[in-house]
Amino acid sequence: MSTALAARVIAGVLVFRVLAPTLAAADRLPPGSSSAPARTQPGLSMLAALEGDWEGVNETTDRRYATRVWLNYRVISNESAVMETLRLGGMAPMVTIYFLDTDHVMATHYCSSNTQPRLRAPVIGPDPRTLKFAFLDCTNVLNSSQMNVSALEVTVDPPHRLTQVWYSHNRNWQPFRLVLSRVPPGPPGSVAPPGRPASPAAPAGVPTAGRSPVAVSAPMVQFEPYERMKALEGAWVGGTVEKTGPSAPCRATYTLISGGAAVMESLSIGRSPEMVTVYHQDGDQLMGTHYCESNSQPRLRTRQRPRPGESLVFEFLDATNVMNATSMNISSLELDIRSRDHLIQTWRSRSRQEPPTIIDLVRKK
Repeated sequence: MSTALAARVIAGVLVFRVLAPTLAAADRLPPGSSSAPARTQPGLSMLAALEGDWEGVNETTDRRYATRVWLNYRVISNESAVMETLRLGGMAPMVTIYFLDTDHVMATHYCSSNTQPRLRAPVIGPDPRTLKFAFLDCTNVLNSSQMNVSALEVTVDPPHRLTQVWYSHNRNWQPFRLVLSRVPPGPPGSVAPPGRPASPAAPAGVPTAGRSPVAVSAPMVQFEPYERMKALEGAWVGGTVEKTGPSAPCRATYTLISGGAAVMESLSIGRSPEMVTVYHQDGDQLMGTHYCESNSQPRLRTRQRPRPGESLVFEFLDATNVMNATSMNISSLELDIRSRDHLIQTWRSRSRQEPPTIIDLVRKK
């Protein structure tokens, strides 16, 4: 998988650029981007090779958190990103997504405490087995003094040993040292191995969801626009809306992740690979990160707090892994939630010559 990762990404980008003018409706995608050139990227390839389930312990010196740990890795968005799901003792599972940003590997950690720190590591460091991530920035925090996570180290000893060390800005927290071994293959997407409880009981002193030492967040209060996003949870089917020609079949799944602190959308259009977008609260706004199959990661945010009943309109904020700002094509995304069972997505491009991609979805019964 590691050798195929970069090749498949660049092949997909080249094919799309060459064939885009003549693609049938069944192959249409939301407006995408021109990504930075794909090269042999040992950092992301190393993470992609971890795909599957892992089990181990947290060897922290703080005995309150010395507990069992489960990890699951899954390659997403046409192998342009790697999704990690972490379950630490009785805490809610948390998701981290790793992806490329030119000569760095980025990580966005969707914490169950309702923050989203981003970290960055050089692709090539002094030890090729280790990625050392440093804190970059964070969304949905009250102020910088309340951000806890400061660094993450991931060390892989092929083929069956993995170590993660999470560091905190808070000196009262001891580093979390997670030592894990690969679990024989089981049901796809399972974090806990077969025969293990899906939600293990928390040992004495282990914090539950919302008390993660990774970050201190804005209060977990009900936010009407985000509650509407959460209500999308489930499977959806439909198709593109075309003025001429056939409609492309579409499938979407919305999943609550990280203890409900984020909503993950998995979208497939026609025969195109699945793409992932993760939505979350950022103060009094909503934010979405689109992990595009073309190997870029645009971030979009509502311009102001959406009013009840209004469409959720996300506008382009910034992007990673693009050559420069002018190469970024996506300009906005509108989610028109017409009812509990009816949703219309409209993806718009910066190019006036490119029509919007409209996707009409109904809840799958």
